[in-house]
Amino acid sequence: MGVLMGWLRTVGLVAVGIALSASPSAAQTDQHGKTHDLTQPPARVTVVDFAASWCIPCWKSLPRLQALAAQMPDVEFLVVSVDDEVDGRDQLVSRINLTLPVVWDENHQLAERFAPQGMPATFVLDVEGSVIYQHLGYDQDLWNEFVRFLED
Repeated sequence: MGVLMGWLRTVGLVAVGIALSASPSAAQTDQHGKTHDLTQPPARVTVVDFAASWCIPCWKSLPRLQALAAQMPDVEFLVVSVDDEVDGRDQLVSRINLTLPVVWDENHQLAERFAPQGMPATFVLDVEGSVIYQHLGYDQDLWNEFVRFLED
């Protein structure tokens, strides 16, 4: 873990421990009708990606995220739409043909808990619910680092 923490600091990332189970229930329903509750530790490593319909880089990153999810069936992926209206989430889903689960963070409870500093913001949770990786934005270098992290 010491090597991982050093690597995260080297690339300017901070591992943030989030006590998910201490928060009140914030179950969200995705576009498929499935409920996701990030207040409970996930059953497996989970990627949580914050996006919005007004975020230009999100439109580029989400198709790649969906393709990556298809290549990594042992990792759970969840997109959180921070749009003010559910229509924003629905635009992301329909225009990109997203099959990844996308929840609408109606009251911004998830955004408050994870505190993304911009969009897109990507977090990886371990099976205890702690954030073990995060990055902000989207470019080829960030994408490559993210994929390498998941592969390791």
